[in-house]
Amino acid sequence: MYSRSESMWLVRGGKAAQPDGHTLARLWASLPPDIRLSPHLYLATNSAQGPWWILGWSERVPGTEDVLPAPLPPYRVLTGLADRFGQTLTYRREAAGDLAGEITGVTDGAGREFRLVLTTQAQRAEEARTSSLSSSDRSRPLSASAFPDTLPGTEYGPTGVSAFRRCG
Repeated sequence: MYSRSESMWLVRGGKAAQPDGHTLARLWASLPPDIRLSPHLYLATNSAQGPWWILGWSERVPGTEDVLPAPLPPYRVLTGLADRFGQTLTYRREAAGDLAGEITGVTDGAGREFRLVLTTQAQRAEEARTSSLSSSDRSRPLSASAFPDTLPGTEYGPTGVSAFRRCG
C-alpha cells in the first residue's frame, strides 16, 4: 500500500516475491527470507532504494496473572532495519526496569551485538569536567606532538593534515 500524503510504502510480510514490474520488487527481493516470509512483520519504506523499517511486536515478559497466550497488541514497534543489500540491524528492547520498552541494544547482520547507553548532556559535561580535573595519566610533555603518529610512515603538519613519508 502506498500513501501519497506520507510518501511511504507499507507492506506486510508473508510473500516470497512482489509481482513483476512492481516498484518495490527489487528491494523486496533483497530482504533476507526470514523477514520477507514472516506474516507477523510489516515493512515500511519511503523509497524504492530502501531502507526498510521493520515493524513487529516487542518482546513482552508475561506477568504471573496474565492469561496465555496474550492477545496481540494493536500497534507495531520498530524492531529492525534492512538496507537494499540485505544487511540488517535488529533492535533489542529492555523487558523490565526503568528502561522497559526502550531500545537498549542492536545486533547487526554479522551477529555483532552493541549495547546502547542513554546519557544526558549534563552527565557528559560533569564527566568531562571531573576527568579533566583529575586526569594525571592524560598529561603529556609540552614537547610531545599534538597529533599522535597513529600509522607508521605518517606525519602530521602544523594544521593537522596527515601526509605519508616516502622512504627509499
